Amino acid sequence: MGRAALTGRAVVLRRAAARGVGAAAVVAGSGLDRVCLDIPPSVYATESAFRARLTGRQERTGSRPDFVTLAPSAGLPVRILLQRLDDERPVAARLDPGCADIAAVRAPARAAGGSPPPAGRPLGGDA
Repeated sequence: MGRAALTGRAVVLRRAAARGVGAAAVVAGSGLDRVCLDIPPSVYATESAFRARLTGRQERTGSRPDFVTLAPSAGLPVRILLQRLDDERPVAARLDPGCADIAAVRAPARAAGGSPPPAGRPLGGDA
């Protein structure tokens, strides 16, 4: 496995506060924003439908065609993102942290073994 990518969602802590829940700490100043499942194209439709049934959440189209989110539930404030991969490889999951101040968590995240995201992959924003 490669080193964890440093991703940042500037709104995660505001979202958590708006929902009346705290965000679980990932590194100081950040919190768990979502769980992302990376799914190969050959099983994407079947796998995403299964995950929706399993969680009881409705599928919602993301802002990009390769992303679907499962509607949040009151009992589980963490978002679930389903990402259709471009290539065939096993289904994998990752935790996407978020923060209110990317610069403030960059050093602790790197010290914990994180690395910057690949070139062309933006920080922040919603899928």
